Amino acid sequence: MTNNDMTPTERQAAIIADLEARVILLTDDLFYARASVARLTIDLEDANRRLDLRTAKAYYFRTEMEKLRAASDKLDDKPAERPTYETLKRENVALREKLQIEEERSMYWRKAARKEAQS
Repeated sequence: MTNNDMTPTERQAAIIADLEARVILLTDDLFYARASVARLTIDLEDANRRLDLRTAKAYYFRTEMEKLRAASDKLDDKPAERPTYETLKRENVALREKLQIEEERSMYWRKAARKEAQS
């Protein structure tokens, strides 16, 4: 049936049906766009947390290096008081444990953020 064969009421009904179909398509597009934005937001938040963790690690290690340099400078005056290999090894193990704890905390918060975004 062409447009000329239709009555005005039929033409209006066809136009309304066409508009309703377009609204449904646009609603679907909007839903998928929102889902994409949510995924991108989660990815961005995850990247920010990783960057914050790396920044914190860098700051922590920089301050530890400064402490070690200061201690080394003090020890240069007193060579007999240099830390032993065992002392340095214990400190290294302690620092690694602290780093592991921070990484576990970061992973926990990342999982929590994902779970929150999914709900």
